[in-house]
This record gives sequence, structure tokens and C-alpha cells, in this order.
Amino acid sequence: MKALIKLFFNLFCRVLSLSRSLFNLMFKGDQVIFCYHNVSPTPSEFEAKYDLCHSPDVFNKQLIFLSNHFEWLHPEELGSGKGGALLTFDDGYRDSILVGGKLLEQHRAFAVFFLNMAPILRREAFLVSAADSERQDFLETRPTDDLGQRLVLMKTLNIDFISKEELVSIELKKKGRFFWGNHFYNHYNAPALTSQELVEQYRENEIELKKFESSLNFFAYPFGQRKVCYSQETNDLISKLGARFIFAAHPFPQAGGKLKYRYSLGINSMRNTDIRYDLIRQKLLGYFYKYKSWREGDESNI
Repeated sequence: MKALIKLFFNLFCRVLSLSRSLFNLMFKGDQVIFCYHNVSPTPSEFEAKYDLCHSPDVFNKQLIFLSNHFEWLHPEELGSGKGGALLTFDDGYRDSILVGGKLLEQHRAFAVFFLNMAPILRREAFLVSAADSERQDFLETRPTDDLGQRLVLMKTLNIDFISKEELVSIELKKKGRFFWGNHFYNHYNAPALTSQELVEQYRENEIELKKFESSLNFFAYPFGQRKVCYSQETNDLISKLGARFIFAAHPFPQAGGKLKYRYSLGINSMRNTDIRYDLIRQKLLGYFYKYKSWREGDESNI
């Protein structure tokens, strides 16, 4: 029965996507936020394994589509009545800023890069690739765990990250178009941390980000998935730490509060003539998850 419902739902979304006018009507006035990771012609083995990297060609085609259907939002316009699209990138991969950045400039798009400063400063290995290499559960790892304590020794797992010196240079050239946001000092899953550890991860990253004029009090949850990667408790704590907006990965319908939801455009999205189907499907799923959260009494998404 579930398979039949899924088939009907996907077919329904496909039919809706055939009409450009209907698509424009569905997203009229929406603030649509997109979540990317890396843009590179040569993804690492880790990025390829988890589908974290778009090729420049696919990314460029997605930018063409988005620029034809949306106005680009400036980060300071979030929460206003203006509709449009804002692009965000997680973690701090070098090519997302250097390669993807060139394409963003060509299309005159704004972008917020949510950075983990520990691997960028080469002080710690990137938690997720370290955990993956040792077959450990990165959703449950904490700074006091064995792996968390050894991250500082695993320097070779930062080869795909931008450096501080490159960030300084980029900020001078792209000021006013590229912005830096908080993604914790390293890529820990918020609910796995104690309140003290969460505060330390947020504050330590904030200290480094504030050294850049283009930093914003924006926070994106690592992983960011519903139920397992954030809660009302973590939302409240991060708000108290000063975050103006908090970003999760699910495309729930946007509300007027601090929590903002992001769409993910699949790496293979451009196999079709455009990406209307992907966006319509995610938007409708967002309403379903919103209803499900209400039924379950999950206030973190309401």
C-alpha cells in the first residue's frame, strides 16, 4: 500500500511540474533556501560516497534554472515579505567557495557558507570524515569520546577544506555577496552534546567567525535532519546564544520564526529538463512532515 501511495504521489508531482505557470504560482512570494555542500570537478572519495558534491556543470544549470524563476535574496532579507531564493553551503569545502563561488558571481547570487572552523584552522580533523574512516557513528560522537579527543591528531582529513588565509582573501574580493555562518566548531550532532558542550562548540566557532566582517549570527545544524539532529531544547539554547536564524535540512513550509528550512537539489536533478519536479515534491513533503510533527506534538518544527 505504501509503495502504491508513493508511486501516486510521485506521479502527481510529475504532472504538476509540467506547468511552469503552476510552479510559479506554488512558489510565489516564498523564501526558498537551498542547501549545498561542495561544487567540484574532482570530489573526494568521502564526498562521492555520501553524494555531497555537485559538478560545476550541474550546479551552473541549477543556477540558471533558479535565476529564471526566483530573485536572489540577500541574507538580510530573510524574514521580510520579499520572495526569492538564497543559497547556502555547509562545512567549508575549498571548491564550494573557489569553484562554486565563480559560478555564483556569474549569476550575481548571494550565498551563506556555514563553516566548521576547527578543520579550516587545521586544529582538528573533520569529524564526519574521521568517523567514517574509522567506521564510527558520527551522529553519536561527542568531544569527550575517544574519537573526539583524537581529532586534533588526524590532520590529513582536512585536505578538502578552505584555509583561513583563503577566507581572508575571498572576503576582500567578495564582500557583500558571500557571508559566513556558524556550523559548530566541528561537525557534531547537536542532540548528542551536553548543554555545556553545545555552548562550547557554538562559542568557539563564533569567536573565530567574528574575526571576519562578513560573518552573520546565522546557525545551521550539522546534518540537520528532523527528529535526530535538532529539538525544541537545542533550538531554544542556540537562540539564547544569539543566533538570529537557525537552519535545518528539511523543506518544511517557512514560518515567521527563527527556524528556517532548506531544500536540497539532488546531484542528478538535471537529468530532467529542469528541477521543478524536485522542488514541488519537496514542498509537498514539507507540508506532510509539518502535519506529522503537529500530530506527534513535536514543537521543534511547528
